[in-house]
Formats: sequence, C-alpha cells, structure tokens
Amino acid sequence: MRAVHIVAHVGNEASGPSYSVPALGRALGRHGCDVTLLTQMHDAINPSDGFRNLSFPEFPVPRSLRWSPCLGRALRDRAAECDVIHNNGAWLAPNFVPGFVARKSGKPLIMAPRGTLATAALTKSRWKKSVVWPLQKVTFQQADCFHATADKEYEEIRAFGLKAPVAVIPNGIDLPDPQTSTPRDTRTLLFLGRIHPIKGLDLLLEVWRDLPAEVRQGWRLRFVGNDPDGHQAELERFVAEHDLTDVDFAGPAWDVGKIEEYAAADLYVLPTKTENFGMTVAESLASGTPVITTKGAPWSGLESNGCGWWIDRTHDALSATLTDAMARPPEALSQMGAAGRAWVRKAFGWDGIAEQMLDVYRWVSAGKSGTAPDCVRLD
Repeated sequence: MRAVHIVAHVGNEASGPSYSVPALGRALGRHGCDVTLLTQMHDAINPSDGFRNLSFPEFPVPRSLRWSPCLGRALRDRAAECDVIHNNGAWLAPNFVPGFVARKSGKPLIMAPRGTLATAALTKSRWKKSVVWPLQKVTFQQADCFHATADKEYEEIRAFGLKAPVAVIPNGIDLPDPQTSTPRDTRTLLFLGRIHPIKGLDLLLEVWRDLPAEVRQGWRLRFVGNDPDGHQAELERFVAEHDLTDVDFAGPAWDVGKIEEYAAADLYVLPTKTENFGMTVAESLASGTPVITTKGAPWSGLESNGCGWWIDRTHDALSATLTDAMARPPEALSQMGAAGRAWVRKAFGWDGIAEQMLDVYRWVSAGKSGTAPDCVRLD
C-alpha cells in the first residue's frame, strides 16, 4: 500500500497536526505502508520507519494561503504511483490541490478536516474562506471518505452537509518514559498549548482570580505555549491588574521540554471553546497528569476512566471543579494520573490506529466494495 499525505505545515508554530500527521505516517510505515508526506520547505521534519518527508517552498504572495506550486506538481507526479491520497486540513492552498489531482488521476481521496469544520474555525476569517471556497469545495466533494478524529468532528462533517463515509479514528499518542517527580512546596495547575482566544484562557484567569485564597494557597497557575496572535499580552494585563502573583507565563516548550512540563504539573487544564481532538489532553494523560477540560473537547472518557473532569464551559463549573481538584492530596491525583496513562496506552496506541487506517485505505482502494471497516460510518 502506497499513500501520499498532504498537510500545509508541521512546524512548531502549528497545532495538533504538527505531531499527529507525521506520527501517523511513521506508524503506517511500521505496518508496511509506503508513506510520503508533502509539506512546506521550512517545515521539514526528521522522518523514520519508512516514512518520507518531501518539503517544498511556498510562493511568497499571498503568504497566508501558503501557496506552493512545487508541492502541487509533486502531488501530481506521485498520484500515478500511489494507492491513496490523504489530505489533512482545509482552507490553505496545499489543501485545494488534492481534490483536482484525485479527480484527474482517479485515485481515492481521504479528507481529514483536522478541526477546520468546527463552528469557531469556520467563523474565523469567514470572508477569506468564502473567497477560496470554489477551490476548496473540489476536495470536499471529491473525497471518497472523510477521516474524523472524534465523534464531535464526525458531527461537524455531517453538519457541513458532507455525505461521504466517515472513518472515526482518533489520534494516537506516544507514551513517554515515566518521570520521577520530587516533592514540591508549590503545586502546579498547568495549561500547555497555543496562547489563543479559542483555548478559553480568559475564563481560566477570571475563575482563578475569583477562587478563595485558601483554595489557591500552595498552588500556582502556569501557562506554557507559543503566542502566535499576541493574545498573551491581554492575559498578562489581566494578571497585572489583579495582582495575580501566583500566575506565570513560561513561553513555549517542545519535545522533551513538554514532557517535563506535564510531569512536573499536578493538574492540566484546558478550558477550550472547541477542539476536534485535543492532543494536549492525550499528552498530559500519557505523562500521568490528570486533566480538567470542557465539553468543547471530545474527552468524555476522562470521567468514566477516573482520570479527570469533563465539564460545562462556565465560570461556575470551572470554579467548582478547580476547588474540588485542588483540594485533593497529591497521592489521589497521582492515582488518577496513573489511570489516565493506562487508558491512553490501551485506547490510543499508534499501532492499532495505523491498522485501522490501513483497513480504510484498502477499502477505498478497492472501490469501497465489500463490508466497510468497523470504524467507518455510512450514515
């Protein structure tokens, strides 16, 4: 089986697909699939396990669309040799080309929206999306099957009016080696991710300000992440205005640095407005740290697996949950973290996810004849 993946960018400044798309390629490679990833030149990554990354320059104008004629030509060349084309993302130029190439070559197309059909995502830069829609709709309409990473994204695909089959296959996660933690005088409530309005960090700070002093005593709130749109300055002004001396901003962390941040935290919090998957939730659980997140993220299993809280995105709900969680002794939170790590190992291992994806590739390559894989929804 030979697959070509397309994604506009996989650099550190990007979000979840920066990790999940290359990781899926590597996992597929370990299972005998010949995978090539096409992306931007300055986003070149270090592949392994039979996974190739070909990166190309982008045209400088308009930069916001990340137009790359070389990438388009490379996809057309490889379409003659591949069995399936797998597009990741929408609304950027590299995501327009796959539909045209698939239609001309007759090769099956998998379309993974990667969060781009969420209501909040569609609202952002709506006029730009309307301008590029005649190009983007070809890829949507040409798709033989969509790839959703959670039930929530499946619902977004259907709400957008798209009728093709949907394979619901979650992102996977690599479990880091267990980290040895040392007792600390100050406990940490961690947010790690993009410092962006969609993450609900303004709500988090408002709730933190309003918590009684006895709840916050012995705790700090730590923000770790890059700041692509300047949102951190707004948050820092709020912190200064309310003299929140137990809040700090640490800047971004990558790779080993991220693992160390999760392992050093007692709790991870993501008060997000919307996520198609929420990779940082999986990363935190893999590191053994329990999670508080909102119902904007598809993580209802936090509660059924005893490793966190899945709550309404309101001031009262977040306040009550923080009060409960922060009052628990370290040993209790460690037990929740261990339960989360065990759940991630069982449910989100990359090898099982690669096997599901290969079943989908074989099914679409055979013209979707026969019984659809169990992960595929036809309704």
